[in-house]
Amino acid sequence: MIARGLDAYSEVGGALLEIHDRKLYRTTHKTFEEYALARWAMTSQRAYQLMTATGVTEVLAKTPTIVGVPKTESVARELAPLRNQPQVMAQVWEGVVARTPAGKTPTAAAVRRAVSDQNGACLTGPMTDFLHYLKEVVGLCAEVAPLIDRIGPDDLMALSLSELNEGKQYAHNVRTGLRKLAGFSKTK
Repeated sequence: MIARGLDAYSEVGGALLEIHDRKLYRTTHKTFEEYALARWAMTSQRAYQLMTATGVTEVLAKTPTIVGVPKTESVARELAPLRNQPQVMAQVWEGVVARTPAGKTPTAAAVRRAVSDQNGACLTGPMTDFLHYLKEVVGLCAEVAPLIDRIGPDDLMALSLSELNEGKQYAHNVRTGLRKLAGFSKTK
């Protein structure tokens, strides 16, 4: 089927998803990336783009109020940032379709703008969770900071080497994340 229809993105993406998820590529290749390149002369990036677009159309197709799904892979892919929010994705798609002149097909640029507007207007789902979690981490850092000066060698000796390494890794991850955010906020 893939050989018959490299233009039929949803069918191709669906077949690639099945091959990827069921690990059917392992009969001939070690990795999915090797399989896609050797069998279909397709980079792994392109294969994942097709699978992402197919995932979007599958979500939209399951939404009872949706009449039609994106006709092109590039348009469908622009909705991918909303795939964990199916209702929001459906609303954005319906809005783009409604604003598209009769007889015309929604463009990837129109969908990209609508997704961007949605993300800018309403931080929902994973983004809200991230910001809430970040505020909690910063608050915990402020609580713990005065206690750090009271930690002595005897306190550290009570911890195992793996606990010390785990704590060091957590501290490193928090520090790295906060530095990235500080750098990000300076560019805004």
